[in-house]
Amino acid sequence: MHPAGKAPAWPFWSMLTGEEQALLLARATVHSYEAGTLLLEDHSETIGAVLVNAGRLHLSMIGSEGRSVMLLHVEAGECFLVGTEARAPDMPLGLMLETDIDSTLTVIGGQTLDYLLQHNPEVMRWAFRQISIGISGMLRAVQHVLFSSIHQRVAESLLRQCDFQNTCCLRITQERLAREASSSREVITRTLRDFAARGIVTLRRGQIDVTNPEALRRLAGDNASAKRGEQPLNEETGF
Repeated sequence: MHPAGKAPAWPFWSMLTGEEQALLLARATVHSYEAGTLLLEDHSETIGAVLVNAGRLHLSMIGSEGRSVMLLHVEAGECFLVGTEARAPDMPLGLMLETDIDSTLTVIGGQTLDYLLQHNPEVMRWAFRQISIGISGMLRAVQHVLFSSIHQRVAESLLRQCDFQNTCCLRITQERLAREASSSREVITRTLRDFAARGIVTLRRGQIDVTNPEALRRLAGDNASAKRGEQPLNEETGF
């Protein structure tokens, strides 16, 4: 439950009646998770929505051969809908929700969220807006995979991790980086070895040290033509 006297930061809080707010306070639970914790695999009927109080989550779509596409990130202060009647139709492939860094989340169950959706039209409208935003983000992510080279995606992912971890000595596995860059571990390994040969990174067990951030920024900047919908450079796409 939330601390006494402190209202939760749900984006639809002000849309609720006093009775609905009391219901949400009574049924919501707060959890803390370490970085790399798997929160969702496929759709869960026990979770209605997740509010990120602190930290950061990412949602990926996983294929049958282990390849993944990073769909979207859920930042602190944002809400992610999981099991509701208002969600988009089930996808044919699995979905995985994971913490990027140590995170504190507020969770409400599917039955509680469904009750709010059925009894409060404003919450229903908010939910459909969130779904629309989420679908748009997913489409942008897929477009990024189609029109960006693997070198660009890995460079961008490494730079994001430098920002998140506030260091160039990254504690990250190649498997996790593969999910960040929407590729397979084998392709990530080859790409990192190429970066290491160029003096851009140094590889250690469970750690990647970025030794030339400017080179990474130049690689990430090469994505300008891809953003205009042109063909990517003559490098592997990772798929």
